[in-house]
Amino acid sequence: MDRHQSDEGFGLVEVMVAMIVLAIIMVSMLSVILAGLRATANAATYATANELVQQRLEEARGIAASTDTDKCTSLASSITTSGPAVNDGRGVPIVVTGSYTGTCDSAVDSIVVVTMRATTTNGSFNSPMAETTTNIYVKGAS
Repeated sequence: MDRHQSDEGFGLVEVMVAMIVLAIIMVSMLSVILAGLRATANAATYATANELVQQRLEEARGIAASTDTDKCTSLASSITTSGPAVNDGRGVPIVVTGSYTGTCDSAVDSIVVVTMRATTTNGSFNSPMAETTTNIYVKGAS
């Protein structure tokens, strides 16, 4: 059979080569996509840890601003008591612990330096996952 000018097009060999090249590119991109998904999931866990730390600090600030006559005891208990582990969306357990320095006296105005940190037992994450130190003003009774 004679080949005419109108019979131009891709042959089977060209199509197979194009498919192989496309498959190689897709496989190489798969590792990049998986790394991106892992990084996004880890970032969500760190964001949850930061949110839990900020939540505990806000609770401490609320106690410090209250009219409770024994707010220093309540504040110390709130800061140093570790709550139960909270699991993020992927099931990573996060525990928030705290410490403080300074003297709290309910009778006079004072400033307490509070540090809250979030840790986990999951070995895939650095510990502490989040840590924040802030000053909390405790208004005295006078």
